[in-house]
Parts: sequence; C-alpha cells; structure tokens
Amino acid sequence: MTPPPDDLSGFSMLDLFRAEVETHATTLEQGLVDLDEGSQEGAVIEPLMRAAHSLKGAARIVGLDAVVGLAHAMEDLLVLAQKGELVLGAGAVDALLAGTDVLRKTGDLQEGETDAFFAEHQAEIDEIVAKLVAAEKGELEPPAPAPTSSTSTSTSTSTSTSTSTSTSTPESASESATPSEPSDTPTSSPAPSPQAPAAPQPSSPRSLASAVRVDP
Repeated sequence: MTPPPDDLSGFSMLDLFRAEVETHATTLEQGLVDLDEGSQEGAVIEPLMRAAHSLKGAARIVGLDAVVGLAHAMEDLLVLAQKGELVLGAGAVDALLAGTDVLRKTGDLQEGETDAFFAEHQAEIDEIVAKLVAAEKGELEPPAPAPTSSTSTSTSTSTSTSTSTSTSTPESASESATPSEPSDTPTSSPAPSPQAPAAPQPSSPRSLASAVRVDP
C-alpha cells in the first residue's frame, strides 16, 4: 500500500481519490477475508466500516455518484454487523467483496474514463447494491435445506404397511374361524350297488329224508 504524498498541490482530485481507493480497498479486502473465515468481532468489522465510510466521502468529492451509493450500502451493512444486529453470512461477504472489487477498479480510472466505465458497469453496481440491501434485511442468505421427503415417505409407507398388516390379520383369523354355511344344493347320495342274488344252498341228506315219508 502506497501512502499518500505529503504535498498534494500537484495532484488532481481524481488522483487523491485513487490514493484513497488504494488504501481503503486493501483494508476491506484483508478484513473481509477474516470475516469469511468466521471472525466477526466488532474490532474486526469496525475498520471495514470506516474504510467504506472514507471511500463514500472521497467519491462524493469527485462526483462519482455510483461509487457513493455502493460505498454507502457497504457501510450500512457493516454498521449493522458491527453493532451485532446481524451476522454476515457467506452471501453478504461475497457481496461486500464484489463491491470492493468494483471500488478497486474505479481507483484505476484516468481523466476522461469515468463516463465510459460507469456506462459499462452500472448494471453490475446496481446488482451488488441490491444484494447488500437484501443482506441488511436478512433476505440474501439461502434458507436451510428442508429435509428430504424420501425419509418421511418411507416412514409413512412403512407405517401404512404395518397398519394394513395389523388390520388384515384379525379379519383373516375371523374368516378362518367362521364356519362355512351349508350349501343350498342338495348333496346326492351314491346309488346303492345291486346285490348279487344269493346262491341256493344244497339241501342236506337228512332234510331230504325227513321230507320224503314212506307210508308203512
């Protein structure tokens, strides 16, 4: 980082603005890396807030209104974080880094280049400012992922299957225990098989003798 010279008489206002960007953009870049690693103490955030505030003032002096709006949105978000009113998530830090990158580019502008630069980058700047404002409202960070429905569906299916099984078991037992009703169709008895005629029994000699009587 190059310190600003002591004698500023030979420098234009744009030269002074570029010196301010070099100083404060470096502070923002280094501090935002620390934030991204999880350290969000007030002592870490306060220098970033002051850097954004200084860039806002420097841009206003040289008439760079787009830079004023961008630095102001960055400052507002950092003030809330410094007060502990919000935690800077990954999305908010990314937006701050994107804003710092644009500020760094404005520090490279030469006389007569500002109009063309902002005509090309105004949409990008507006998008970054919108993200910073959304971060202030807590609307930038993605919501926590909802639990997948496959587990609940599987549980529901298992519960349904268990319920179906427990419900059908008594019915099956009841059906098996219910005696079958007699059929209305008469059951035909098998026809008796014809009996073979009994064979004649031979008369014994004694019977014949008693049957034939001889008169004396």
